[in-house]
Amino acid sequence: MIQHIQSLIGHCTWSNRLTIESLLACKAAQIEGPRLLAHVLAVEQIWLSRLQNQERAFINWPSITMNECRALAAECAEGWIVFFRGLTEPDLQRGIEFRTKQGELFEMTVAEILMQVITHGAHHRGQIARIVAMEGGKAASTDFILYARSRSTDDPDPTT
Repeated sequence: MIQHIQSLIGHCTWSNRLTIESLLACKAAQIEGPRLLAHVLAVEQIWLSRLQNQERAFINWPSITMNECRALAAECAEGWIVFFRGLTEPDLQRGIEFRTKQGELFEMTVAEILMQVITHGAHHRGQIARIVAMEGGKAASTDFILYARSRSTDDPDPTT
């Protein structure tokens, strides 16, 4: 199960990179798109911090620039590599307690948190793709099958 979830998180990281490239290429989409991307990345970082039992300040994501998004995406990508290095199957069912921005206490399993990261990012990257397309740009093609194919060939970018 870890290998499967790690692959899905890898897809998120790959999709974040393609989404950044897509937004940078479409200046008209840079009004609304970067706010959504910053939200995806800030939330990803928050969850990663919780999984690693590190307390981090909440990022004021609406004010993050595209360059900061790129840096945050790289930071998250590296964080996932470190996180999965030490993860075991039993860890997936371990409960993680956390407080929301509003101070509410919750608990979720590691597996639930990872699925939240995966689905949350996919949802908002889809919104960004629509914005880019509506503004006349080329939306990033982030289907999982493209990611899977890119991993089985020498072609680092399956969208070309």
